[in-house]
Amino acid sequence: MSLVSAFNKLLENFNNELIKTFPEENKFKTLKRAISTVNKFNHKKPLELFKKYIKNCRDEITSRNDNYFMKKDYTKDIISSSELNNNTDNAFKLVDRLKHYWSELSDNNKTVIWDYLNSLIKLADRIQ
Repeated sequence: MSLVSAFNKLLENFNNELIKTFPEENKFKTLKRAISTVNKFNHKKPLELFKKYIKNCRDEITSRNDNYFMKKDYTKDIISSSELNNNTDNAFKLVDRLKHYWSELSDNNKTVIWDYLNSLIKLADRIQ
């Protein structure tokens, strides 16, 4: 299995966990369909989008900063993006959804989310 395929599988697994944890949240179900569709046409695109999105919040994720989900205003990051488009907008909405649920999550669920995000970052770093 290539590193890109491993990244896509991990991203898919993360999204499936989000769907199980938040079955009422349709944005995670929409993301699942979007990842699957994009992956069929360009298997590197999910990785490219992840790398673009993560560059502005990498330190907060690697340090497991709860304030990232609780207090950060994402509007400036989205507006300042040089590639403002539906993909960026969708990423914003997903982060916003996590922000909405973050205070209700158990410490275990928070740890799982941090672990997935950090694993995705580490795997993305290994891919040129």
